[in-house]
Amino acid sequence: MDQEEQALVEYQHARQQIEEELDALMRFKRQAEQATNDTFAEMQQMVQRFGETNEPMDRARHELSRLEENFFSELDREKRAILLKEEEVEQVYRQKLQEQNKP
Repeated sequence: MDQEEQALVEYQHARQQIEEELDALMRFKRQAEQATNDTFAEMQQMVQRFGETNEPMDRARHELSRLEENFFSELDREKRAILLKEEEVEQVYRQKLQEQNKP
């Protein structure tokens, strides 16, 4: 295998790992969204079952929304970090190709 083929193989492997990281992050985000929705539904059922006022539910919903927002902001930061890594991998690959094609 020549250097160009080796660079391509390394690039494809790195891209595959990055795609797997992004897929895992998106699965995790969907699971978190589902858990939040389930929690809201359970809280609503408890409020209805025990005949409580909506005030505690509203406070809990507000706090859960705040936590969810913070959590998803952190996931977005992680996604940006993965995308930056993807850009770096592409730049390294292009550099290797340019170096190999120099006379």
